[in-house]
Amino acid sequence: MDILHLVDRLEELFNSGRHFPFTNDTIVNEDRFLELIDQLRVTIPEENSHALSLASVAKIGNCGGLRVSCSENVTGADRGT
Repeated sequence: MDILHLVDRLEELFNSGRHFPFTNDTIVNEDRFLELIDQLRVTIPEENSHALSLASVAKIGNCGGLRVSCSENVTGADRGT
């Protein structure tokens, strides 16, 4: 599940909660709140590892063409010397 979707659901839960007048306190459904937190705990590492794998593929793919920190593909002309 998408992190932003879960954050939106968390915000909806908060906005649908019961607000106490003259305070910043709000009552929300504890079970629904904890369920969303659990889903975030699962989703964040999954999306993080997916992003890291995409970043490593992009770095490998750009090593020859763009200036990336790939010492084996950098020549004197690339360094400006």
